[in-house]
Amino acid sequence: MPTPQLNQYEFADFAIKVNGRALPLSVALAVTEVVIDENLDWPAMFTFDVQDSEDVFPLPWVDNPRVLAIGDSVDIRLGMGKKLTPVIEGEITALEAAFSSRGQPRLTVRGFDRAHRLLRGRKTRTFVNRKDSEIARQMAQSVGLDARIEDSGVTLDFVVQVDRSDWDLLRERARAIGFDL
Repeated sequence: MPTPQLNQYEFADFAIKVNGRALPLSVALAVTEVVIDENLDWPAMFTFDVQDSEDVFPLPWVDNPRVLAIGDSVDIRLGMGKKLTPVIEGEITALEAAFSSRGQPRLTVRGFDRAHRLLRGRKTRTFVNRKDSEIARQMAQSVGLDARIEDSGVTLDFVVQVDRSDWDLLRERARAIGFDL
């Protein structure tokens, strides 16, 4: 019976780019978990954990702030073997370090796709003689997003946003007219 070669099997794999560049090898090899969370009612979220398995100092992800920083853009691809598919593009919104006397330090990198920007702040304003699609385009552009927006067709006399995030208003308007946000 022939012995199977290791390269005959495909393994789950990932690739992470930060600011358009692959993670440094020392950091990429220390990634222990990648999680993507997507649903219709919230911007997509990602986390990945970085934890060295040996006593390696200096820790490349702790001692070099240029490796990972809040606001950095992130592109994560997942797949089997060399067949990696783009899954999420977003930005780092939190860095959570855990230091323990029982093991190596761990860094959890957390972020969202850029739609999370629509959750920032609560606003009160009125949109007069506008389509829902025009309101959505205006809100997306105001936070630096390029949105794919289908024309909603109907011009509304007015839409009022009272002490709400742009995300909340857009989600409500989308549901009211049978669209997805």
